[in-house]
Amino acid sequence: MPKYDLSSAQLAQVGPITQVTVGPSAIYANALRAAGRQVPGDMGAAALVDTGAAGVAITRSLARSMGLSQIDTQKVLTPSTPTAVERPVYAISLAFTKGPVIRHIVAVDVDLDAQGIQLLLGRRLLTIARLVYDGTASTCTLSFR
Repeated sequence: MPKYDLSSAQLAQVGPITQVTVGPSAIYANALRAAGRQVPGDMGAAALVDTGAAGVAITRSLARSMGLSQIDTQKVLTPSTPTAVERPVYAISLAFTKGPVIRHIVAVDVDLDAQGIQLLLGRRLLTIARLVYDGTASTCTLSFR
């Protein structure tokens, strides 16, 4: 079971952050190839593990810089919006260093730029992982089966 140490001296201030590689989902990439279109390339991104987030979120700036196309919309309620708002949805893949590759997961467009991160990894992703957060020791680990 690959384990990622997300520990940091600033864990309580910034949260558990990890670097991942994000790309188009395998399904989306295959559809683009079948249509004779170019497949967007992968990019590195800072991702915050967030148990308060239901799913996975991506910044619009990252999605645009990768050349991803919106596949749908989804109503989202965020701490900065008083009511649910329609946001673009993208089909992405996530790769963890020396670990699993999630070949298809949907990510909703949320403004995260001010936080210095490009992705939120919420509970939908955590259903296939184990997260251990020890605030007293300033340690956090994320592992996958």
